[in-house]
Order: sequence, then structure tokens, then C-alpha cells
Amino acid sequence: MRTLRPERPIDPLTLAILKAVSRVAEQCAIDYFIIGATARDIILTHVFNLPTGRATRDVDLAIAVGSWDQFESLKIALRKSGNFSSSGKLQQRLYFRENDRDFGYPMDLVPFGGVEHGPSMVSWPPDMAVVMDVTGYAEVSEAAEQVQLAPGFVVRVASLPGLAVLKIFAWLERGSENAKDAHDLLLIMQTYCDAGNQERLYNDEFAVIERLDYDLRLSGAYLLGKHIAHLARDKTYGKLLSILESQTHGERLKTQMATCIRHVETPRNAIDQCYASFIAGIRMRP
Repeated sequence: MRTLRPERPIDPLTLAILKAVSRVAEQCAIDYFIIGATARDIILTHVFNLPTGRATRDVDLAIAVGSWDQFESLKIALRKSGNFSSSGKLQQRLYFRENDRDFGYPMDLVPFGGVEHGPSMVSWPPDMAVVMDVTGYAEVSEAAEQVQLAPGFVVRVASLPGLAVLKIFAWLERGSENAKDAHDLLLIMQTYCDAGNQERLYNDEFAVIERLDYDLRLSGAYLLGKHIAHLARDKTYGKLLSILESQTHGERLKTQMATCIRHVETPRNAIDQCYASFIAGIRMRP
């Protein structure tokens, strides 16, 4: 189980939201884990004291449900708790109220499991017009980490390899709108060594470190890819490689990544090296 750094406590508002959700989810016997920027910040900033560079107010949760009725029951129970209200427009979004303030803090619930149809797709009722790809959510859930956010309060958080998987698919869906998923994926690649993996690299992957001229960032990107290859089931693994090895997608992803490291003398060259190491690790399928 992971614990937070004493000097890096979690934001009280985020903690209040997660505690309110956990009480209701436990009553409804529904499992969930934390995804998105909240998961990124919990693991990188609060556990490993690594900066992420972008603050967020949103809380994103992946909800394992057997049916749409069960998902709706959870939303109803959350509203009845008095801490949440519906958005009115977005079916996955609720708003949290802190004490007597207005409902103003967004929380998105992403259902997976029994509501999926076809190749890991979710279509929102009643008109089924909004479609979302939830490929990888099942195995990311299995690999989620236990993190103690406060004394006696433990939550499940997407691991960094799991979060990277979700970021790749999210980027494919919305990468034309903005580059935040590409930036987050690069952040995970570049910090993976420092996020508790340096000893593992030296003990288990020293040949990789030597081959990469002792560049621990590139070595960490390789190890991240390797851990993703272990995590992903066949269908997810195949979809990941088809995205990352596609010339069209790969070039666009690397171009977006390069926009967040302009301080580097040759940003595109640095991205190409990191990306190549990441792909090499993913190809190490057990």
C-alpha cells in the first residue's frame, strides 16, 4: 500500500469529495478507482513528490457496474446524500458541494463492465448518441494501487502504467481538441524512473541502462512500456500498438508532446528518443 509524503498532503476538498463518494459506493456495494489528473497527482506529487505542472479541480472516477440501472442507482444515492447534484447536461457529471457553498466542484463517473457493448464501447442512454471507448479499464482496475490518503482512509488509484494506457486511448478520442493527454503521457514517461523504479531498473534492467547510455529518463520510459505490456490483455495490447506504431497517430502524438518541452534545445529529437524507448518496452510482451 502506498502512503502520501507528509509534506505533500492531499487537497482537503479532493479528500472530502472522495470520502463522500466512498461512503455511498460502499453502501451500494460498487467498486471504483481514481483516474485522470487526480490519479496522476496522487501518485506523482503526493506519493513521490514529483511536480506535475498543471493543477486541476476535476475528480474522475472509473465505476465498475453490472448494468445501467446499477449506475443510475449510484448517482441517485450520491444525490440523496446531500453532497452532490446533477449537471443536467452531462450524464456522467455530478457536482460536489463543500459545506453550505454552491455545487461547483465537478466529478465525472466513467462506467465500465456490464454496460459495455461491442469492442469495449459504452453508449449513454437513453438515445445512445454519446459513445465512449473504455478499452483497458478492466485490466487497469485489476492493477490499481491501494493508496492511504488519510488515516484509516484507503482508495484505489490507477497505477502509472494503467494511467498511461487510459491516456493513450483518451488522446485518440480527443487529441484533436487539445494536447493535455499527450503532455500527461510524456510526463509519466519522463518521471517513471523517479516514481519508485530506479532500484528496479538497476537490479533488473541494467543492460537497458547501459544500452541507453545511462539515461535514466529513457530507461524509465522503456520500463513503463514493459510494464504496460505486462498489464494489457491481448485486445488492449493490439489496440495500443496499432495507435503508437501508426505513422499518422505517432507523428501527431510526438508533435503534441514536443510542445511542452520547448526549453530543450532539440525538443523533437528528445521526444523521438523517449518515444522509441517506450515502444521498445511495450514490444517486450511476455
